[in-house]
Amino acid sequence: MGFKMRIQNHLKKKPFKINKGYLLCLIISILSSFAYAQPKNLVQTIYFESDSLSYNSEKKLGIYQGHIKLTQGTGVLTADYATSYSDQMGQITKVVAIGNPARYRALIFPNQPKLIATGNTIYYYPQKDWLEAVGNAEIIQGKNHFKGPQINYDFKKKTVGSPISKVGHTQILIAPLQTVHS
Repeated sequence: MGFKMRIQNHLKKKPFKINKGYLLCLIISILSSFAYAQPKNLVQTIYFESDSLSYNSEKKLGIYQGHIKLTQGTGVLTADYATSYSDQMGQITKVVAIGNPARYRALIFPNQPKLIATGNTIYYYPQKDWLEAVGNAEIIQGKNHFKGPQINYDFKKKTVGSPISKVGHTQILIAPLQTVHS
């Protein structure tokens, strides 16, 4: 059978039909993959709890005292005292939390232990996805442990770092990856 004959036979066949159920599943899977690819804390609301608060809407400044709890997505920041700074649109750009210690915990990686950051002061930048623990700073995730005068965590890049300090050095313990045996 020649090429021309195969083309003619192909054109005589019924047009390709797709099952509506398969089409619906395909559309849902494509749309859900786009939804899953979005950053988790992009538009998540920040909730504050405290014993007392004072908010200056002109300066976009909030002052919170006593049993502070800030929640955004899986992240929870607790402290004794906190100050929030907002932009002109009312979005919180910076939170300074002071405690004994101030503590931040969040689920960063699915199926992994929570990240726990502590320090005398925690600077949290929700729009930049950045956290700085300062003064007796520690970041722990599972068996991995970082301790020093200042420890930073970049949530976008999922990296931890510590700048050079005149008041001490950083200690790091990185545990080996666990292997799964069947």
